[in-house]
Amino acid sequence: MHEQDAQPELHDHQLAPHWLASVRRPEILADLESVYEGLAAAIAARGPKCWTSGKCCNFDAYGHKLYVTGLETAYTIERLSAPSTASAPPDESSAAATAPRWRDGILRQSDIDDALARGGCPFQSGSLCGVHAIRPLGCRVYFCDPTAQGWQQDVYEKLLKDLRALHDRHGIEYRYGEWRQMLARFASAEPRAHVLAAPPAAPQADQSHDSERRRTDFDIITGRYRVE
Repeated sequence: MHEQDAQPELHDHQLAPHWLASVRRPEILADLESVYEGLAAAIAARGPKCWTSGKCCNFDAYGHKLYVTGLETAYTIERLSAPSTASAPPDESSAAATAPRWRDGILRQSDIDDALARGGCPFQSGSLCGVHAIRPLGCRVYFCDPTAQGWQQDVYEKLLKDLRALHDRHGIEYRYGEWRQMLARFASAEPRAHVLAAPPAAPQADQSHDSERRRTDFDIITGRYRVE
């Protein structure tokens, strides 16, 4: 982290505005997208197969969970209404009638509640991802391809460390949690409303929790835990 005066830890109600303000800063946006571009290059080189089965979005049915950082969640929320970010629904003719409400740029708590009730992701559209271009790292690295399981674990572990370093470098408050729980922070925060300026720095997270974070890092990939 840059040598700056330590900042007090943010309260829960301040986190979503803080992450939104952070992801709007060009230097932070560039660093985050560089992580995603690094993964895209690794995927292109390895060539894992996507079966468009929708398993990655059906968390309860297939026994895995998606964990994300707050900054990644803000990246998705901030870009919800952008016309080029979402994959088309399987049936284009019914797109207007079935377009989810979050396409207006605001994710509502009811969207998350519905997703929790069915055990999946609020952005799933049939067997496709409705926010494919702006999805978080855990989604991008997940492939059903059985030959890619070990590879994607290793790639994810490396890039998650890069994400953590990005937070430290820019003084961004670090939180790592289950996808729908993280989204709920923004659903209640009215993401397009007034936001707080990003603090110049934030303290490093309590290192005593690092083993728990590492234990849950790979749920989306294998449904198993791995502790370093």
